[in-house]
Amino acid sequence: MKSLVGAAVVLFFTFGSSYANLHHGWKGTVHLIGVPIIEATGIYSDVRILQTADRNFTKAGAITNLSLLGVQACLGATIFLGKDDQSPMIRVIHRIVGASVIASAIWISVQGTHDPGVPNLARNTAYTHTIVAAMPLLLFTF
Repeated sequence: MKSLVGAAVVLFFTFGSSYANLHHGWKGTVHLIGVPIIEATGIYSDVRILQTADRNFTKAGAITNLSLLGVQACLGATIFLGKDDQSPMIRVIHRIVGASVIASAIWISVQGTHDPGVPNLARNTAYTHTIVAAMPLLLFTF
């Protein structure tokens, strides 16, 4: 696993500057810093909720959030690694899915609070996920 991560880092630095849209300035930097935190908090809280929740509605929120995180990661990678002449519709869809991730994060936060089976760490991680998922949308909108 360590060698796979190392290989990914080497490939990123080898091909990143020639193919990736690294010229987006501070927005690109914020995305590169924030995306792993958003994904990690979302995946952890979703998996723990799926393992421990007592209510099916809570589990449905975790499945929705996990699915939307995967779609959002694919869209972000498409934008990041794509050419400059991409359709602007990809960015619009990326924003719509981002708003949906925030909505599903609120869903799992609220449901996790009311579900007695969800442990405190998963609840707190869901709250954190909601906050960090909302930050790019708020930061880049205003």
